[in-house]
Amino acid sequence: MRVMCYKYRMHHIHATKEMMHLPTKAGGTGLDKTLTDDKCRVCNQQQETIEHIMAGCSILASTDYIRRHDNVAKIVHKHLALHHNLIESKWNQSVITDRTINYNKPDIILMNKEHKKTYLVEIAVPLPNNLQRRHTEKIQKYIELAAEIKDMWEQQEVKIIPTILSATAVIPHTLHRAIQQLQMPEMIYKEMQQTVILDTYALTRKFLQH
Repeated sequence: MRVMCYKYRMHHIHATKEMMHLPTKAGGTGLDKTLTDDKCRVCNQQQETIEHIMAGCSILASTDYIRRHDNVAKIVHKHLALHHNLIESKWNQSVITDRTINYNKPDIILMNKEHKKTYLVEIAVPLPNNLQRRHTEKIQKYIELAAEIKDMWEQQEVKIIPTILSATAVIPHTLHRAIQQLQMPEMIYKEMQQTVILDTYALTRKFLQH
């Protein structure tokens, strides 16, 4: 087990370092100085920095970023199903409400019918400097739905659980708290880290082949 963990950490470090040295059009140590246009070669809107490629391109947002997000969501949903086999869970399903709610489709809904508690689990994989902002956004986005669910389903409690790590696999303290709240194995964060760093590395390499 120690050998496997060590190999993963080394792969994580090497992949992250390599990404920071890739030849983007603007910024970073991999700056391609032969180019005069520093706009993103895919969206043509923002500067093409490594940060933009990893989590800021509007075109990748509808494809590669969703795939990375869903791979993290699959890990979370799998562990919730394994450790909460008597509790109903839903993934990526809209909630039918009595009144119009703008945001009614959280990533995962975990419902404990016996204790009348519901958890709205929201996944995000932003840049490291956006971790706190995305956490706050997720809570604000679903606070109206949480109140509606509490009334409609007659729940004692409805909690919004942002489950967030960065596109470079940085783990904030809020992720550990989310794992504890959902009663998942503490080491699940390593599995989430691994899939994120591999997906980020893959999408970055693919992007630079355009």
